[in-house]
Amino acid sequence: MSHCLFRTSINYAFAEEQGIQNGVDPCFKAGSYVPAADSPLVDAGVNDLSWMATAYDLQRKPDGRPFRKRIYNGVVDIGAYEYWPVPGLLLKVR
Repeated sequence: MSHCLFRTSINYAFAEEQGIQNGVDPCFKAGSYVPAADSPLVDAGVNDLSWMATAYDLQRKPDGRPFRKRIYNGVVDIGAYEYWPVPGLLLKVR
């Protein structure tokens, strides 16, 4: 259960360093465990294992092949799925 967003599994020093509050809502996309854009899971993991550079997350194409790389934007997300923005969609709110 390490590297997950559960009250009992996050090391407090890690949580403070990453700006994560223990027990906070992980903000998943509706109906899935993929982090939403505003999720505290996005880019909050640690790229400490060499296999992560070539790995894929758990999302799969309909034929079962891997869908997305495990690391997007240079830092792995916490959890089994990586947040990827929708290509071509840009929304700025000021």
